[in-house]
Amino acid sequence: PVLTASPSAAKLLAKEHQFAVAHLTRPTYCTHCKDFIWGLANQAFRCKECHMVIHKKCLIKVPDNCVKAEVLMKEGEELHEK
Repeated sequence: PVLTASPSAAKLLAKEHQFAVAHLTRPTYCTHCKDFIWGLANQAFRCKECHMVIHKKCLIKVPDNCVKAEVLMKEGEELHEK
């Protein structure tokens, strides 16, 4: 049997990150490129959903799908057999 997500689950999978400027208070590495994030204030972006922390330069490079949305789908959405 092939399992497919319900239409509402597909919407969750397509959910984009909700990035906001973040002030980091401890040494942090970019989730995307793995480089150290330098700066004293407002030096990064953090997703309000999955808490991914990235450089400003990585903002346009990060895939649109938010991991937390995928986890929500796995935990709460039903799968249908085809």
